[in-house]
Amino acid sequence: MKREPLPIPRKQASSTIEHKRTRDGSSSCQPAAKVQRISSRSRRRTKVAAHQVGIKLKAPLYLDLSRSLIDAAGQAQIAAAVAFHDTLMHLSLGNCMLNPDMGSRLAKSLAVSSTLVSLKLRGNRFQVRATRQIFQALSSNTTLTTLDLASNGLKPILGPDIAQLLTTNSTLTRLDLSWNILDEGGEQIAVALETNSTLTYLNLSDACLGSKAGVMLAKALCVNRSLTSLVLAENGFEPQLGEDFGAALRVNSVITRLDLTSNNIDYQPIVAALESSNFTLTSLCPAPFLQDIPPPYKHQIEALLARNQSFIVV
Repeated sequence: MKREPLPIPRKQASSTIEHKRTRDGSSSCQPAAKVQRISSRSRRRTKVAAHQVGIKLKAPLYLDLSRSLIDAAGQAQIAAAVAFHDTLMHLSLGNCMLNPDMGSRLAKSLAVSSTLVSLKLRGNRFQVRATRQIFQALSSNTTLTTLDLASNGLKPILGPDIAQLLTTNSTLTRLDLSWNILDEGGEQIAVALETNSTLTYLNLSDACLGSKAGVMLAKALCVNRSLTSLVLAENGFEPQLGEDFGAALRVNSVITRLDLTSNNIDYQPIVAALESSNFTLTSLCPAPFLQDIPPPYKHQIEALLARNQSFIVV
């Protein structure tokens, strides 16, 4: 009797576990799709040697080496490219553990760069001296429009340098300084915003600003006519700041997004401003956080923001 061949067992597809780190420092594991290769955008840092940097720099418009471990020679090549490359416009070096002297090298290159429009350096934690040099170099730069220095360990002592940048630079439109410890430096930033006329997006979330800086930022919104998006989530604002932001919204007809997520403010003055005179604000916090707004005001704010959204002409 002829035997039937035994079925060959199927090879089970391997699965990977993606470790996601949350803002409070805890980690969670979630199944992820099978990864064919590890790119520089993966959660794991990829080693990148100088010759690989050279290949990537041949004719790029956008160079993203985020989460890469770039050797010293490769970092030197990148700094030189910022200064002299005639096509490089967007550079992302987030979470690359760059060498301490890379910040100073980039600052020197930014002072003469004529093509770079976007620079993302989040999570590299440069020393104060190097970060100050970057701000000083950008005071005279005329091409960069986007700068991301989130989670770089910025300290209050850099407040005057950031304020000087916002006072003298006339091209920067997007600035991310979130997840830093700016404290009273936020007060100096607020003063600079009163005269700045180019910045449209500013992220100061989780920057340890405190209520005094919050009051001054609300005051700046009363006169600033360029900011359309201001993110101030998680800065420990006290309830009375609701009055200050409500007063700002009564006279500001430009801002469309004011993110006050996870601040203990009184929303009643904001509701009153939306009801009476503000018809431009369309976002007060990301949708998942609307439930944090006290019930008496949550539904009113949702309805008023929806009303304002209906005025947008597509």
